[in-house]
This record gives sequence, structure tokens and C-alpha cells, in this order.
Amino acid sequence: MKLAKGVYQQNETDNGDLYTGPYDSDGLRCGLGLVHFTDGGYYLGEFLDDVAHGQGKLVNREGTIFVGSFMSNDLNGKATETRLDAYQY
Repeated sequence: MKLAKGVYQQNETDNGDLYTGPYDSDGLRCGLGLVHFTDGGYYLGEFLDDVAHGQGKLVNREGTIFVGSFMSNDLNGKATETRLDAYQY
């Protein structure tokens, strides 16, 4: 479904993840958004062309927190990793 630019809504992705945030005029995730993954983790941060791209915070199902810059859904450059045992990299 094609959405108007800047429309902010909650949608389930093809794999069951839940995205809340804006879409561009082509229906791609853009700007600041939140994805709740089916495994219990989440990503809160910037999107561009439907992928995590920019500053963000990723919390995986084990509770490890990654904060930093993302490019095409992957951490890119400097990032901080914090584990449940409070050990920080």
C-alpha cells in the first residue's frame, strides 16, 4: 500500500515484526521509527529507504544493547555494546 509522505502508522512487516513510524511517498520506512521484532528485541532509530540507517539503538532478544550509527541495517563505525551483566564495550 502506498502511503502519503510523512504518514505515521503502525504496521506489521512481512516477517511479523511491528514497525511504528513514518513512511515516505513510496511506502518505505524513513525518519525516526521503532521496530519490535518477533524474537522480543527492538530497534529505535533512524530509517532511510526502508532500512536502519543513521543513529539508533538495537536491543537483541538476550538484552544486549547496541547504540551507534547504522548503515543499511548494520552497525557502522563506533558503537557502544552493553550486556545484561553491565559489561560495556
